[in-house]
Amino acid sequence: MLFWYTYQISIFTYFNNKNLVIELGKSESWFALDSAKGIIDSYYESLSNHDLTWQELWAKDGIFTDSSGTLYAAGSDAILASFTPFLKGVKDVTITQRIIDGNWACYIVNYVYINKSGESMEQKVAETWQTANGRLQELTIYFDITAYRKFMFG
Repeated sequence: MLFWYTYQISIFTYFNNKNLVIELGKSESWFALDSAKGIIDSYYESLSNHDLTWQELWAKDGIFTDSSGTLYAAGSDAILASFTPFLKGVKDVTITQRIIDGNWACYIVNYVYINKSGESMEQKVAETWQTANGRLQELTIYFDITAYRKFMFG
């Protein structure tokens, strides 16, 4: 069984009776990566935490597309190049539903976007996944690209 392990350290500083106090806090998480749920949930947790762990979950020959084929990226390098600008406008990500069948899954995800004016917009997106060999293999998203682009770019 494969596992994904994350470890975060937080440093808290404050003054206590005029002395500087530094406390270290830590959080640990284990994700079972032998299942589609473990891999995909790890991906969304990384997006929610605004860290880069999601990048390591993609297969080298992974594929990302939308239902119309307007968006398409083949290979992990192309996927990272496609997602990185998009994620700069994502304020929050929440899984609302999931259906999993072996290495196939469908997630309904609520994204909160923030544009250059500081305005926010929520959008529910259906995302279908395939995993293979402990990696994200394929993602197809179903969303209103016109509403997204109009909100983000005017």
